[in-house]
Amino acid sequence: MSDSRLPTLLLNQNLVPMKVQHDFVLVAIRGTNTETWLPAAVWKRIAPYLGVTASFDDLLEPAQLQLLLRLNMLTPSGKAEDRKKGPLLKGVPFFGRTTGTDPQAEASIVCVPFDTGSQVSFGARKGPEHLRMVSRYLEGEWLPDLSGLVGWYIRDLWGGAYTLLRGARLNAFVAEPEKAVGSTDYLEQLTQSLVEELPAKQSVWMLGGDHSITYAGVRALARKTGKPVVLVFFDAHLDAAPPVEPVHSANVVGWLLDDPQLAAVYQIGNRGIVPEGPSRVQHPKLHIVSSVQDIPFSAFQEIAVYCSLDLDVLDPSVAPAVSSPVPNGLRLTELDEQLKFLHERAHIDAGDIVEYQQSKDEGMLTAQIVFRLLLTGLAISTGHLEPSKTTEV
Repeated sequence: MSDSRLPTLLLNQNLVPMKVQHDFVLVAIRGTNTETWLPAAVWKRIAPYLGVTASFDDLLEPAQLQLLLRLNMLTPSGKAEDRKKGPLLKGVPFFGRTTGTDPQAEASIVCVPFDTGSQVSFGARKGPEHLRMVSRYLEGEWLPDLSGLVGWYIRDLWGGAYTLLRGARLNAFVAEPEKAVGSTDYLEQLTQSLVEELPAKQSVWMLGGDHSITYAGVRALARKTGKPVVLVFFDAHLDAAPPVEPVHSANVVGWLLDDPQLAAVYQIGNRGIVPEGPSRVQHPKLHIVSSVQDIPFSAFQEIAVYCSLDLDVLDPSVAPAVSSPVPNGLRLTELDEQLKFLHERAHIDAGDIVEYQQSKDEGMLTAQIVFRLLLTGLAISTGHLEPSKTTEV
């Protein structure tokens, strides 16, 4: 499938432009089953590094260009790059008091600056680092005996005031994408790192990045627990396109549905306009429900639970800084309530929050929501959640 707007040439017998759609170029990696979408501007920027004569503006910083080349299996010389060895996860500060060095940590925050799996809007890769830097303003304190964190206070959670993560110990990491080649390869490496580099009993909440990272989170949870996984995901979009390489944000659920380790998928928040026609919505593992209360208690027996929160489940008036906003979404209190229902039905073993776009976030409105959801998710997963006795802060 070629497009007349693209040159019909093979660049160093490695990359093949397939088609153009909405200013994006679908590029196939010759000799593999891997395809990836690149912004047309990025394609033009990469071409000179492959020995192709082209005029272009200075669109990217050198570090960004190097990252894009690595993710697409190229070095500036145009040769395939071998997979780098060593840990993918690097310990970093988060909330001022969490690092990757506490051997007694009950949970880990994993920042995943990755959006090569995005099919619509690039920029979510910048979200985790922005959130990590802003988290310093929510720096936690240690209890006097240094046994754990003092925790955080939310005055308006579930109709009351709650203290979250009092006595908890947390670690934080960044999963460096420059150590991967190709989007599916990165997600496979991320899966492996979550299993091998973090303790089996530790709860993990990832911050994306785009929704393709859920592929790694669910599969890692299944391997670590040895149990089938139920995925409860909050999203305006179905994300269940056929599982064709590579794994991306529009087919991540499609890939997981074919994984024997996945017991079932329950989606809350699906809405918007889609073309009429055949759909994977008929898959026996996939259930679109209006509320967690519609999920039978029996669905959570002898399984592990993964909770994925795509921020576009919220109405754009509530959370505007998302990759693919859709009107008529949930209010924040409604999403809070859904998490409460899930907490009452099952233990949430792991989760993620995805598709935050910091470039759209005026006044850090959506960032505040991310922190609220992250702290609530961690508190539920670790069991450090209690009605607060605090009246003033």
